[in-house]
Amino acid sequence: MGVEDWNGDRSWLPLCKARSNRPENTLLLASLEPLGGSLSLRRALPRLIRFIAAGVAVGRLFGLRSLRVPLGKAPAAGLSFGGHAYGSVRGCEVGESGVHEAERRWYSMLIPECCGIRLMMEGWEHCVGHQNSNFPWIGLLRRTRAALGTYASGRSPSLGDQIHMSAPPTTCSLLAATCLVATVAGAAVTKGHLPLQAVQRIELAGPDYDRLGREDAARAAAGAPARIAVPNAVSLIPETTGTWEHLDGDRMMWRLRVLSPGAAHINIGFDRLALPSSAEMRIESLDGLDATDTITASTPLAEGEYWSPVIWSDEVIVEFTVDADQRRELEQGVSLSSINEGYRGLGGYRDGPFHTSGSCNVDVACASGDAWTCEIPSVGVYTVNGTWTCTGAMVNNTSEDGTPYFLTAEHCGVTAANDQSVVIYWNYENSSCRTPGSAASGMAGDGPLSDTSTGTLLRAFDDNTDFTLLELVSSPSESYGVAYAGWSRSASLPTVGAGIHHPNTAEKRISTPASVQHDSDPFYADSFWEVAWAEGVTQPGSSGSPLFNGEHQIIGQLCCGNSFCSAPNEVDWYGKSFASTWSKLSPYLDPTNTGQLTVDTLCGSGPCPWDLGGTGTVDQAALLALIALWGQASATADFDGSGTVDVLDLLDLLEHWGSCP
Repeated sequence: MGVEDWNGDRSWLPLCKARSNRPENTLLLASLEPLGGSLSLRRALPRLIRFIAAGVAVGRLFGLRSLRVPLGKAPAAGLSFGGHAYGSVRGCEVGESGVHEAERRWYSMLIPECCGIRLMMEGWEHCVGHQNSNFPWIGLLRRTRAALGTYASGRSPSLGDQIHMSAPPTTCSLLAATCLVATVAGAAVTKGHLPLQAVQRIELAGPDYDRLGREDAARAAAGAPARIAVPNAVSLIPETTGTWEHLDGDRMMWRLRVLSPGAAHINIGFDRLALPSSAEMRIESLDGLDATDTITASTPLAEGEYWSPVIWSDEVIVEFTVDADQRRELEQGVSLSSINEGYRGLGGYRDGPFHTSGSCNVDVACASGDAWTCEIPSVGVYTVNGTWTCTGAMVNNTSEDGTPYFLTAEHCGVTAANDQSVVIYWNYENSSCRTPGSAASGMAGDGPLSDTSTGTLLRAFDDNTDFTLLELVSSPSESYGVAYAGWSRSASLPTVGAGIHHPNTAEKRISTPASVQHDSDPFYADSFWEVAWAEGVTQPGSSGSPLFNGEHQIIGQLCCGNSFCSAPNEVDWYGKSFASTWSKLSPYLDPTNTGQLTVDTLCGSGPCPWDLGGTGTVDQAALLALIALWGQASATADFDGSGTVDVLDLLDLLEHWGSCP
């Protein structure tokens, strides 16, 4: 079978050849070499992006055990490249009798196409891409999965399907790279020899949405923190649970599958995670489209525990790899204690009340947020025990040294017993302004959930003003651009500023007060600010969010209130933590006892870290700089902190394409 010339240029199409002596289930992209011709840099760059994406896509689609993409050096006169791929693959074949495992050896070729991949294997082909020409390519992990799961016909992709997309060449090239790398972001994890059917699976009951909806309505009416998942206490250790297997090179792998039928997402808690030096741990969705960062012995943990971010699937795989001689050490150092079945919040929405942010709320991307671009990145939504959720904000201190203090509400339930379970999501906000009051504003947005911090330590709290101060066990990655909000401890009536929050744990919103007064109840006048709204409201999930004065300084955090989109004239109350309970905050926020009344916001890290080309934007110069560092231990381009510049860093860069935030 010859190479089909789709684009009038054969020089860059990698050929896939069968090699029977290669290990089963292995595809190796290697021996990159010119196949003839020379391309200008401008013409070659989109093809290079597609080539990388194509190779990674093959790894993800067919569950390959290894994937290597050495890029080599580009000739000074231009950029010419090609490559040979060979091996055998095992995947799923869809036929009249249903879906079954199938093995195919490569007898023909892999052909990258703009925003699509066509795999031609022994007479049948599988083309994966996107049909919607307006498909957004920011925060793609979740939406890529949705796009691949169903498309125009309303059914799942099957062999022989072809989904094409038309767009300008540059846009199309970027989309192709982004969507395909996003689709396969988990492909770098070493896969075992055993099929998934041989891996032990624990199956839970799955969420009872009707019952949970009724409970949530009652909880919201009572002012309780929002809930996104149903907790399940377990006691699972690798010594007696899961499936062990041997890998190459004296390595071993332990895996456990966890299924919650119908769940929107799952998160996992470990009450003990003491990894030996050679171990790595990762949790990923069954389809591999969502995964945690890789956890190692050097990952900072709070009190030896680890609580994962949510994984967007109703079935996940918990996976450890370790040197064979350290297996026993891993078995003794790991205990899985909680499996939480997600049913709402953080994008996992279903029809019905209390499952979305009210449509009257205002996205931080709207004009109301323009004056608050420094403070907006200080606010994050978080989970406790993988179940309860609230909002909080990173706060500055008088030393302005970047100590990661996080202010939230005491009633959100973070204590010394569960502070290690806090997971904070940064930059979870819609990419554009949805018109307040529109149907779109009341639906799930496109906010990414990839920027997370795990583990905190309780530093101070007070129930009179309803505040809790936490300290993160490690500072957020600089690539997140998290700000440290300023504050004021003045007890005088403030100028009107803004409330920034995550109503119903949805994308970040900004509300504008009509007035800020002392609590109208004299008993609480010294403890709470009373706020009426001119634009926007608050909801469950907003608890703990900061109230800023007109000087962009936090003066309190949300305790409680009656405002909803259906009751926009009702008031809310914010605790006067700085004015009334400063003595409990001052050891941390004024560590040198300066006596300052105010501190201004310490904005994000300035030039965005993805601007590797130094142009002020994330563009082709940044992409070329990242490619030049591929496989190296580069601190500048290793955005995910994995130790090397790899596919996940490429995905991160492409998700921030364009103007620096």
